[in-house]
Amino acid sequence: MAGSTPLETITTLIEARRSHDEPTAFDCYAKNALVMLQPDEQGVGEAAIKAFIVAVGNLDPSFEKHDILEHDDIALHTSRYVLNLGDKGTISGRTADVLRRDADGTWRIIIDNAFAE
Repeated sequence: MAGSTPLETITTLIEARRSHDEPTAFDCYAKNALVMLQPDEQGVGEAAIKAFIVAVGNLDPSFEKHDILEHDDIALHTSRYVLNLGDKGTISGRTADVLRRDADGTWRIIIDNAFAE
């Protein structure tokens, strides 16, 4: 489930995606989160989050160092990733996520941009 630190939430999300644990992945997001479904297409809310989780469910990117900037109840996570596409080679990119601490102390993603440059 969502973590007690921003990095814990990001790590939980990555592991949940790898193990196809959609409920745990979904819990890492605020219910009204914005996700980038494609470089020029965004979605907001539960249906968009679930569609995004399913769309990336079979991808297994490797991440470089996770950088976190935290201020009060808001955090920015950035990281570079490499995605192995088998015979089609690899692609690399940068992800940027904004997280917010809930009243219960858990951190949830409110913006997920896997297409940050």
